[in-house]
Amino acid sequence: MGKCVIACDDGVVNKLGGGFTVVACVLYGSEHGLTGVGHLPIKVDGLDASSQVAYIARRMTGQCPSGAVEAVFFDSITIGGFNIISPPTIAAASGAPVVFIYKRAPNLSKIADAVIHTRYSWIRMRVLTLLSTVREVNTLKGPLYVVTWGLLPEEARSLIEKYQVHARMPEPLRIAHYIASSISRVIF
Repeated sequence: MGKCVIACDDGVVNKLGGGFTVVACVLYGSEHGLTGVGHLPIKVDGLDASSQVAYIARRMTGQCPSGAVEAVFFDSITIGGFNIISPPTIAAASGAPVVFIYKRAPNLSKIADAVIHTRYSWIRMRVLTLLSTVREVNTLKGPLYVVTWGLLPEEARSLIEKYQVHARMPEPLRIAHYIASSISRVIF
């Protein structure tokens, strides 16, 4: 039986004024495609994204047909504005490595300049220092930049290529983005 990945992304974020958005995660199998969806609200610029995603990931891990989640994909280490994702939290909840996938190399100094003005900036900066480990990987569909937890960048590249269908970003992330954006437009 094929293995699965979990991919999570946020919905529409109102950059001026906080509020809430949605984080959506999809369970995507290498043989069966989309096999599960979960979503929960998160506070924009809050500190609840890791706990919400961990809850969803814990539930989805048991739904993978083969019982083996290969990785949890995100398109950024921050979602819902500057709501951070804690890789150890997600890895513990899912039993899988965590991979942050960027189309362009993240600029840590620009992000730090913005984060310093947020509440609890020191907590956010502890996680954001992981961006200093970003590595470029050349996939079959073009270059991407990855930050990994529990997986080597070259292993992440192979896994990303396995789930690329139409674009550089893996299909599960594209689907998670679409679902989160659609839900957040309706709810918030």
